[in-house]
Amino acid sequence: MVAGIVLSLARGKRLREAILSGVSAGTAADMTPGTELCRREDAERLYEDMVSGL
Repeated sequence: MVAGIVLSLARGKRLREAILSGVSAGTAADMTPGTELCRREDAERLYEDMVSGL
């Protein structure tokens, strides 16, 4: 989650977008087994789902 927020802020995103990116990255990481990192496509899909639901 923190990495998603930091990366988004470093890329110039606004705080709201950065938080949504962090939440989507954290959620995507929970979808993978064990200590595996999140998959980019999962994080991007979750982000789009959250943005479209607002």
